[in-house]
Amino acid sequence: MLHRRALAAAALALALCAPATATATTVVPVTVEELTRQSDDVALVRVLQRSSHWEGRFIVTDHEVEVLAVSRGALTQGSRTVIRLAGGTVGRVGQVIPEAPEMLTGQTYLVFLRGGDDGARFVAHLTAAVVPVSVRADRSGLDAAVPPTLLTTGPRTGAPEPLEPLLTRVQAVAR
Repeated sequence: MLHRRALAAAALALALCAPATATATTVVPVTVEELTRQSDDVALVRVLQRSSHWEGRFIVTDHEVEVLAVSRGALTQGSRTVIRLAGGTVGRVGQVIPEAPEMLTGQTYLVFLRGGDDGARFVAHLTAAVVPVSVRADRSGLDAAVPPTLLTTGPRTGAPEPLEPLLTRVQAVAR
């Protein structure tokens, strides 16, 4: 009897120590150069409008953007395209992907894009491919970028970084 209890206790202890299956996604940091090599297009865009819809069991948000400038790829300045990001809200149902970018209407972003289908383009990295860009206070041009945490651009200061050096690094990557 004592032997059975000891065996059951040992089995329970092993079961509790066994690793559980994780459902999370691990995203690895990426450099500007690596992200540029993974991208078909790198462009400065402004979001004109956005709309969310179901795609199978998941909600996605399409962002119609105007291309302000092109650093790499076949997009053209002044053209419009659609960027599809995971997550969004349809009716009373919302889906959020932790650390995934969100693009707001009227805001400017540096985007790293790859592929696409039925008219929508996709980001080249789950969390690092959308870089918010601020506009100078006097509206004379673009001032700085706030890189996502997983886009390694150099030492982290917590402050916005100048946009020009970031664009220079993108353009320096061999095609």
